[in-house]
Amino acid sequence: MLSRDEERRLAEIERRLAAADPALAEVLRTGLARSGGPARAVLVVCALGALLLVLGLVTATFSLVFWSVVAFVCAAGAHVMRGERAGRTGSGA
Repeated sequence: MLSRDEERRLAEIERRLAAADPALAEVLRTGLARSGGPARAVLVVCALGALLLVLGLVTATFSLVFWSVVAFVCAAGAHVMRGERAGRTGSGA
């Protein structure tokens, strides 16, 4: 917990920041906008894994099936890590 004096000083710092750099103050207040980059990358890796799986099953090639499983595991890991990172940094205080 902050003391009344600390809260007052913090409020003054926030007011000065908003006056000096409104764009930065807005980003700090709301958080950075998420781009679709990481989600898109996970989707692309999943699509690659699906393509490799289909090709591996049609041609009965073990290595294609193996690499499709590797692609799916990597996509799942990236998805889980992305969710953990969002949960850790997305909670407001």
